[in-house]
Amino acid sequence: FLARHCWGDLLYVSDPCEHGAASSGGNDIGVYRGVFGSFANSRTREWILSRRVGLEAGVNCPYCRASVWSMTEARLVPRSASRRLGSHHGSVEYFVCVNGHLHGSCWLAPLSSGDDVEDSDGDGETHENGDAARPLKRQKSS
Repeated sequence: FLARHCWGDLLYVSDPCEHGAASSGGNDIGVYRGVFGSFANSRTREWILSRRVGLEAGVNCPYCRASVWSMTEARLVPRSASRRLGSHHGSVEYFVCVNGHLHGSCWLAPLSSGDDVEDSDGDGETHENGDAARPLKRQKSS
């Protein structure tokens, strides 16, 4: 979640919570949150301030109601953020507030349907040898 020049910063980020989006053609939206450790002294904050990135109009931190910066606008969203979230590249957006709280969303890559996996004995149960239906897994986006 951090650009290379900000790697020394401490950032905790949750796994995305999946929500169905009816208008997205079956894609799910992932919502996640996080917090910086010592944001006031972070390289991320220094980068944002030195580049004079403006605060987002109409967007406030859901935790403390403070103003936020767009990490996309600041060009601080690395490609690895998409991979770690199981998202399509370029579909990640997150914000950090002046107090170091992070929140964001992304379009998640579709889950496999499981239809291509056969249940060898027809009982619908998972077996130790893995012959039956397996848990859903994220497909890698290309």
